[in-house]
Amino acid sequence: MKYFPRLISSNMTVFTTDELKTLFGIQNSSHINNIMQVMKKNSLVKNVAKRLRCLNNYNEWELASKIRYPSYISFESVLQKSWIIFQNYQHTITLAASNSLKKEIDGISIEYHKIKTSILTNPVGLNYNWKYYEACPERAICDMVYLYKNTNFDNISNLDLKRLEEISCIYPKKTNLLLSNLIKYAQSE
Repeated sequence: MKYFPRLISSNMTVFTTDELKTLFGIQNSSHINNIMQVMKKNSLVKNVAKRLRCLNNYNEWELASKIRYPSYISFESVLQKSWIIFQNYQHTITLAASNSLKKEIDGISIEYHKIKTSILTNPVGLNYNWKYYEACPERAICDMVYLYKNTNFDNISNLDLKRLEEISCIYPKKTNLLLSNLIKYAQSE
């Protein structure tokens, strides 16, 4: 049990085996597994996905971003949080990733949408909070237009149009053209 305080003080709620090795200063995977089994028996941690352990009260976005790497929170998750779309996606987490995938864990639907690697790995418009990467609202809009082409947004009044224009440069020409039209529309309101 001497290792549990290290989990708590790490400010993470979801752990890969490699993160546990670093956190505990132990390189032997079998020893890590034994420690985690004892914690699991004592209801301190649980297994939620392959190669991932988490605290009982874990951050769902952190979990989603660690299941598939590289990935970042975007699309409807960010746009709903930012009040740009009003539809309720409360039980769905949407991420950009290198491959599409849908998973259900603890009653939460996690959806990974495939985007081009050059976009996925470009840090422009991404924020990191020590647990996961999250797109800013302007990047999430670019991702939505990239994936769905002609999509509607409920409220674009608070967007930083200059930032939207800067971020749009990392997307293909067709997406960039659609984003330019969106920017013109937003400026005319």
